[in-house]
Amino acid sequence: MTLSDLTELASIKGGDLFTLANSHPNLGDNLCGHFSRRFATAFNMLAATQLEVKHRILTILSFFKGVWKADDRAGYVKIPLTQGELAQLIQTTPETISRMLRRLREEKIVRISPKGELSVAEAALRDYLNEER
Repeated sequence: MTLSDLTELASIKGGDLFTLANSHPNLGDNLCGHFSRRFATAFNMLAATQLEVKHRILTILSFFKGVWKADDRAGYVKIPLTQGELAQLIQTTPETISRMLRRLREEKIVRISPKGELSVAEAALRDYLNEER
């Protein structure tokens, strides 16, 4: 499963959206909160482009880690990105991603299944990012 497999799209006319938000104030509040979080994430991802490749990878993985919970006893979270998609997100080559993921795997921060599925260790990622600050 990849990020593109999880993408959904909906549309609503502007006037209908305002009518709906006026009829249901909680919906309007939740929508504003959602957009606020999305803008903050986008800003943080943009700021991460100035980091070294390893830090960019870990920062992007931390964004996705926050969306899903650990899916096994070892505390690893499956990340719905291919290595190619990850390379595009952090603006580097697939070869660089492969090298960095190998290093992160040796550090037990990430795990790559035989099918190429990427998982990240919640605790190790949190500890690593906290130590780097």
